[in-house]
Amino acid sequence: MPFNFTVLILGVTSASGAIAVLLARELGAGKVIRCGRNIEKIATLGLDGTVPLLDTDVAGPLIPHSLIEEIRSVYISPVTRSFPIELTLSTLKTMATSRESPPQSHLWTLIAGSHILHYHGILDAYGHLSVRHPDDCNIFVMPRNIAPGTLSLESDLVKYHVSDASPVSTPSPAGYAERFIHSEIYKRFPEVQSVAHSHAPAVIPYTVPLEPCFHMAGFLGSKTPVFDIADYYRENDTRDLLVRDEHLGAALASHFSKLNQAEIENDGQVSVNRPKDDEQRDAAQGTLQESARAVVLMRGHGLTVVGASIEECVFRAIYTAENAAMQTASLAVHSAYFEGKKADTKGIRYLRSDEHAPSEDMTRWTCMRPWNLWLREIESSALIFEYSAVMLNERHVGQNVENLSAW
Repeated sequence: MPFNFTVLILGVTSASGAIAVLLARELGAGKVIRCGRNIEKIATLGLDGTVPLLDTDVAGPLIPHSLIEEIRSVYISPVTRSFPIELTLSTLKTMATSRESPPQSHLWTLIAGSHILHYHGILDAYGHLSVRHPDDCNIFVMPRNIAPGTLSLESDLVKYHVSDASPVSTPSPAGYAERFIHSEIYKRFPEVQSVAHSHAPAVIPYTVPLEPCFHMAGFLGSKTPVFDIADYYRENDTRDLLVRDEHLGAALASHFSKLNQAEIENDGQVSVNRPKDDEQRDAAQGTLQESARAVVLMRGHGLTVVGASIEECVFRAIYTAENAAMQTASLAVHSAYFEGKKADTKGIRYLRSDEHAPSEDMTRWTCMRPWNLWLREIESSALIFEYSAVMLNERHVGQNVENLSAW
């Protein structure tokens, strides 16, 4: 938020309006303009200006042009439309306290990414998103064992060692059993900076090849690998499909390797995602850094996605599910159309192998466009209100507050 900003509160005499006034002051508003019908009650609020709302104002209040210019560049929160009435003054006090010590930006991006994935149905009560620590590549951060859509504060996040997925600090909040998915991927692929694990319903049926149907999913490559955990169970493992330890985590991570296996296109051509034989030989000799695929499917379980940033990881998770839904629809339409026909058909026209890499590059330099849209979408959600308010507070404080030394 800009310093000493001006805010216009509609319905200021309502219960939610009263809370909005308190919140605006806590966030550092220099001027709070009131708008409502009960002029007598408004006069008792002691605010900085009044815009009367008359019964004849069917289309809304008549706001002076000078005030419009004053608030034109100010973020307009949906607080008076969806503000949870049960929010208490103690929560507001927590927000005010947070102003003194805002978390670092990568933590808020992690919280925002979790809410975006929940908003788009990629995460529900299960699944998780993590980030490699920007200042220590041997540490990663992910939420404690709660539903992703309920994340709001820094205390909901836990730091873990990449080496064995153990918490950096003890005691620490209970963590996800499947954090080994994240630790083993970070361990194997230094370029990976964010990992997401999801049970997206659109993707789970795909133990058959999932292939890119449109240009936003070129990162999938030729055929997305499927990890079948049954092939890696040991004798005493709990067979609930969860990746519970380093052994199973390493097995999953191996499926991300572009050097792990040859993948041949239907036309007999080697996939562009498979390095040439001389590159495989160099890798075996330790002269070529192993690189990671974007997505691996998990039989009967879901999918895991990686990216060079949280934003890219979230983008890939969302568009993998979009592509799966699109492929399902394409297969159904194709089957219905050609059923009973004798016409020769080559099947679904997926992206060509020479279109994968350019499409993937395109999504890399455009992924901030949907990210910024998704941020606005979650800011309008009451579920993320507390996060949104504290994040706005962080923007207001800006560079004047040092980051928490603990992180």
